[in-house]
Amino acid sequence: MSQRIYFDNAATTPLLPEVIQTIHEIAGTIYGNPSSIHREGVTAKNLIEESRRILSNYLHTSPAQVFFTSCGTESNNMIIKSAIKDHHVKTIISSPIEHSCVLNAINQYATENNVQVIYLEPNGHGLIDIQKLEHQLDQCQHPVLVSLMHTNNELGSTISLEEISTICKLKNALFHSDTVQSIGLYDLDVETLQIDFISGSAHKFFGPKGIGFVYIKNPVATKPLLYGGSQERNLRAGTENIIGIAALAKALELSTIHREQRFNRLSQLNQYFRTSLINSNFKNDLQYARISI
Repeated sequence: MSQRIYFDNAATTPLLPEVIQTIHEIAGTIYGNPSSIHREGVTAKNLIEESRRILSNYLHTSPAQVFFTSCGTESNNMIIKSAIKDHHVKTIISSPIEHSCVLNAINQYATENNVQVIYLEPNGHGLIDIQKLEHQLDQCQHPVLVSLMHTNNELGSTISLEEISTICKLKNALFHSDTVQSIGLYDLDVETLQIDFISGSAHKFFGPKGIGFVYIKNPVATKPLLYGGSQERNLRAGTENIIGIAALAKALELSTIHREQRFNRLSQLNQYFRTSLINSNFKNDLQYARISI
């Protein structure tokens, strides 16, 4: 039997051996509640804050602007709800090819709060027309949220965060980007970009499922999605997933270290795939195919 090849990394990635080792080590040695003041609790809390430091360094921002969640879906829901409830957004500009957790969250919260939603149709390459975005922003006389994913999980198309964030700042609009698919592949400097919100999920960069994060430029203006304890500086209640948080940090560290090597490898595979298609019996159908990384 030939070896099975896994082609679904856009949906989820396998755990790296080093991440598995981290999970085993933490599960067997660090078991305290991070909210407790005894040694075991303090050790767990310190692990969370060290993991937060690793994540904030990757994003080139302060640890005070990074919060752990259960997944990208929770992060995106928190952002969209906060934009409407806390920042009083009255219009959301997005695209119809966003992830379902963004589209459904926009539909739900916008319907509940009488918020206008404008969807910009993408071109054949999965990218929106920047001039149309500027035009729509010029028409708005009240707070606006622009929500556009960085890298599309199905098409592979990647927008320019710098270009769109610059436009949003000029037009006084908030900018949220679902970066779940691009974390670990790109160097994201949120301070330089001046982006307001981004989201991430560990299982997309060789970490475990069930742990994600959200970056919020102005967390003081944001109310929690879940109410309860004071975890995550009162923004995300519930006892923290210390194993998942540590594994997320380890996976991100490894993704960053090997980013250039991994990207080059993907480029080589991309070119090999293209060449193989051209030389195959499917060459007459290539006009219908577009390959992205």
